[in-house]
Amino acid sequence: YQRRVHGVCAEALLELNGEMDTDWEAARVTLSDIYFFDFFLKRTPRFEISRVTDDILKSLDDNMKDPDFQYDRIMKISTPCAAICKWVRSVYDWAMIDRIVKETGMAADYFEEIIHKCKKEIDFRKSDIAKDEERIRNLQAEHKQAKTRLRTRYNDELLPMQGAFEDRHEQFVGAHMGR
Repeated sequence: YQRRVHGVCAEALLELNGEMDTDWEAARVTLSDIYFFDFFLKRTPRFEISRVTDDILKSLDDNMKDPDFQYDRIMKISTPCAAICKWVRSVYDWAMIDRIVKETGMAADYFEEIIHKCKKEIDFRKSDIAKDEERIRNLQAEHKQAKTRLRTRYNDELLPMQGAFEDRHEQFVGAHMGR
């Protein structure tokens, strides 16, 4: 299983770089410390999203659908592979979004506006929730006060009446039963 995870990560990285040789030997070289750190420390900051062609995205589709190619799962086995997985998935997502924006003609400002509206709506809903929570606290306090008043009234008015009723009942039963 570990070899499969390492292979899937390395294959995805090799495919993203446009390399055709994605066999296990190439994967082992990719995962070696020297290559890994060389790639992530030197090449990644200069990675051009425009290099990700439709063919590369298509070759990555299987990896994206692979349940083993998930950051949380891979992290349990290999930290470098988990980093590769997260980076490849991010680049893939970025490239897909870039294509959608180009195809639809939507600009980043449009999405920023939508995000801004959503944040305002969330803030508005949070305000409503805070008001509702305050109403609930007030109702709970009123309920507690009403319960206390009812208990006090019962103790003050009905409890003595209950005692008197029990005494009368005893007298009545005693009188009719010949006690």
